[in-house]
Amino acid sequence: LVTGTYSYTMNFFDIQNLEPLIGPNKKNYMHLEEEIFAIKLKDEHIITGCSGGLLKVYEIETMDVLWHTVTHNGQNISSIDLIPNGGDILISGGRDNRVNIWDTNVGDMISTHDLHTKPVTAIKFASRHVFASGSEDCKIIFFDLTSQQMITKLHTFDSVKCISISDDILAVGGETGFIWLYDIRFSNKVLYKYASHTSRVKALQIRGNRVVSGGDDHKVCCWDTMNNKKTLQINCGKVQCLQFTDETLAIGDDTHRVSVYDFTKPHTVKLVI
Repeated sequence: LVTGTYSYTMNFFDIQNLEPLIGPNKKNYMHLEEEIFAIKLKDEHIITGCSGGLLKVYEIETMDVLWHTVTHNGQNISSIDLIPNGGDILISGGRDNRVNIWDTNVGDMISTHDLHTKPVTAIKFASRHVFASGSEDCKIIFFDLTSQQMITKLHTFDSVKCISISDDILAVGGETGFIWLYDIRFSNKVLYKYASHTSRVKALQIRGNRVVSGGDDHKVCCWDTMNNKKTLQINCGKVQCLQFTDETLAIGDDTHRVSVYDFTKPHTVKLVI
């Protein structure tokens, strides 16, 4: 597990053995000169989207910087995502309202697009050829990489803070704390609306029949999309990020901690970092 922080550090942990993962510097952390707002793992590389529009790629084994560039007109990078199932395409969204497409092998920007009128807050691939971008302008744009054209535009009910896609389902978290599920085959069809939080949703993931969201209201909520019932609620700090698998849920919050929970034993904390 790799975490990036607003406090200029990147941290490494082995969540299988429940212990810090010692890196090449003989420590389980690395000091940086920038804040990290988005992070992804690609094979043996770590990709970070940072303050000041800085995009960086590290080699995991040595933590050497393979390439870096300043983009998005020097404004913060809000979100990044990698093309699924291998490949070298990265999408970044920034506070400058733009979406950029990158070749991660060499660090070249393939193209840049003015898809939104307000800051881009979320980027997520829907397939190998299509990605979605969400923005504070209350729109989600589906964009085709092959044709380099917009496919469709979805007008949401709220300023978009985070999105997640699983199969044909798009989950959207908004400023007012609601979560909407859409069938992306019919872009304006709302499948369900969850009243998950009392303030903005900061992190969201949908996987199979499970939706997990975290908000500024110090809560993480888990929903079963088959019967649309809340199955779990965890109280914590203001949630900054989360990620889950079938058995494990990791939550990062504003208390500068990452808590790892066991999904098979609700409320059982496996590790606090």
